[in-house]
Amino acid sequence: MSGITTITWASTGSLGTLLPGQISELYVNALANTSTFYPKYTVSNGVLPSGLLMERDGTISGQVNVDIYRNSFTETSTFIVSVTDPNNKALLTGQFSITVNQKENIDRTDIYCRPFLSQDKRDGFRNFIRNESIFPTNMLYRPFDPNFGRHEDLIIYLDFGVEKLTYEQYAKITSTNFYKRAVSVGGIKTAVAKNADGTVKYEFIYLDVIDKHVNTTKISIPLAFTYNGATYYPPSIPNMRSRIAENSTISTARYPSFTNYVQQGDAVKLGYIPFIPLCYVLPGKSGTIIRKISESGFKFNTINFELDRLIVKDVQNETGAKYLLLSRNTKLA
Repeated sequence: MSGITTITWASTGSLGTLLPGQISELYVNALANTSTFYPKYTVSNGVLPSGLLMERDGTISGQVNVDIYRNSFTETSTFIVSVTDPNNKALLTGQFSITVNQKENIDRTDIYCRPFLSQDKRDGFRNFIRNESIFPTNMLYRPFDPNFGRHEDLIIYLDFGVEKLTYEQYAKITSTNFYKRAVSVGGIKTAVAKNADGTVKYEFIYLDVIDKHVNTTKISIPLAFTYNGATYYPPSIPNMRSRIAENSTISTARYPSFTNYVQQGDAVKLGYIPFIPLCYVLPGKSGTIIRKISESGFKFNTINFELDRLIVKDVQNETGAKYLLLSRNTKLA
C-alpha cells in the first residue's frame, strides 16, 4: 500500500432506490492515486435493507426482501461503509443510504430448469467456466456478485418474478403443457444493458436456446390443439410460461436489466428470451471473451439439455429449492 497519498470516495450519500425483488446493481467505490489499490469494503455500522449483502469489492448484491405484512411504503436505510487494506488497516469510512419502495406485499420467486448431467459433464463445464484464462476476473462485471460474474450452473429461467405459491399449487400448474423434453443449445450470443445516459453498463454472454416448438419468428405452437379426437398440450417454453402466468401474478422487477433494451438485430423490445447464462462482462470485453471461448475448443453441443424437472427457488411455508419432476409424453417430446 506504499505510495498511496490520497483515497477518497467517488461519491457518498444516496446510492439509489430499489423495489423488493429487484436485482441490486448498487455499489460503493473508493478512489486512490494508484492502480494497485485493492481495498476491502465492509458495513461497519447500520444495516443494509434485508436481502442485500456488501461484497468485498464494494458491490451490493442480492434482492431486497418483500415485507409481506405491509402493502406499500418507502423507507431509507442508512449505514457506514469502512474501507481497509489487505492487512485490515482502516483507510476510509463513509455514510451511504438505500431507499426501498415497496408497492405490493406479494412475495415472489424464480422458476428455472437445469439438466441432469453426469458428474463428468458437470465437472467439465465448471472447470471451463472457472478457467481464468478464458474468463479473466478483471473483465467480468461484478465478479463477486452471485447474480452476475460467471454462472457455474447450466440453467434456463422460465420466469424471474412468479408469485410465491405452495408446492401443491405449482404441481397443479405444471399438470398441463409441462412434459419431459429436450431443447437444443444454440450459438453464443451477447446482449447489453445500458445506463441512464445510454452508455453500455455491461455485456451479457449467453447460449441461445433452440425450442423446436417455436418457429424462427418466435411464434410458439398453440397451447392446445385437437387431432383425431384427442387434445394435446405442447410443452413449448412460451406455453409453459403462459400456464404459469395464467395461474399466478408475474412481476418484471426481478428481470435482468438487459431485458429492458432492444438488442442489435432485434426489431422490438427484447423482454424475456430463453437463455443459458455464461457470464456478465465489462463494456467492450465480450468480443475478447467469445474469442477465448472459441479458442478453448469447448463443445456446447455435447450437452444434453433435457427439461426433466422444474426448480422453484422458494415456495410458501417451506425452505430451500423444490423440484417438480415432469412426466414424459412421447408424442409431444
